[in-house]
Amino acid sequence: MALRDEHHTTSELEKCSAGTQAVGCKARLELVFAERQGRTILEHARVESPLKITRPYYPENTGTAQLILMSPAPGIFGGDDWTLRVRVKAGAWVQIALQGALRVHPVPEESPARQRVELFVEAGADLHWEMEPAIPFRDSVLHQQVRIHLEPEARLFYWEAFCSGRVRHGESWEFKELRQDLECWRGDELLLLDRYRLCPQGRSPNPGYAPRASRYFASALVQDGNDSNALRKREAGTESEGVWAVDTPAADFLVGRMIASDGLAFRRERAGYHNTVLPALGRVVPQFRRG
Repeated sequence: MALRDEHHTTSELEKCSAGTQAVGCKARLELVFAERQGRTILEHARVESPLKITRPYYPENTGTAQLILMSPAPGIFGGDDWTLRVRVKAGAWVQIALQGALRVHPVPEESPARQRVELFVEAGADLHWEMEPAIPFRDSVLHQQVRIHLEPEARLFYWEAFCSGRVRHGESWEFKELRQDLECWRGDELLLLDRYRLCPQGRSPNPGYAPRASRYFASALVQDGNDSNALRKREAGTESEGVWAVDTPAADFLVGRMIASDGLAFRRERAGYHNTVLPALGRVVPQFRRG
């Protein structure tokens, strides 16, 4: 399949920017990775503005390809509709990260910003998907839908996060709505169904339950054939600055939840995830090259 990189023309971009508050922008990204002679290649790419990708980078003496998702836009706005679809074929090993935090901007019409993510990982393939935190601005609305399709013996390391707002600007829990709908399938088996809707404005939840003192929240999903208690050690809190909860809803499948009080604790917990959990699963994961 030929590599194809599609972009809007300048006039289309100007039209899209001018109409953001009225209807928003639709953008689609499709990537297919395959293995060729022990090397992971980007077999197919379709990228619509304002989304962009870097060229694949290959750390020395590894079979992995690293790629960063980018956008020249200041973030995602109400009315925007982004679709990200990634397929990793058998034998390929891919690390994908976001360039920076996903900033969610409001619009006067209160239209939601929508992001749809669909990941396909074939048997014998390996996908590391690591997103920077989503930051919902005051009065913003974000609807996110994630569908993960795994074949047996596929390997997945998935990390997503969000924070309570622009904390440094004095904004915390001032967004209008954050909605998440995540499904993870292995063949015909539903491994995880995760749905929640947060509407903090105008509410006064029980302070014993509400995580008002917490600012960062992360989810880690791992499918791997190696048995490991590394996430459970972090749950025990012996080496953790955040609060972890871990479950194993199916064989070889781990779900970890983490909350942290500030950005520094969050970054340390993410580093701990890389430095302890992944090596315990038998993976030497190359450091991501950014820039």
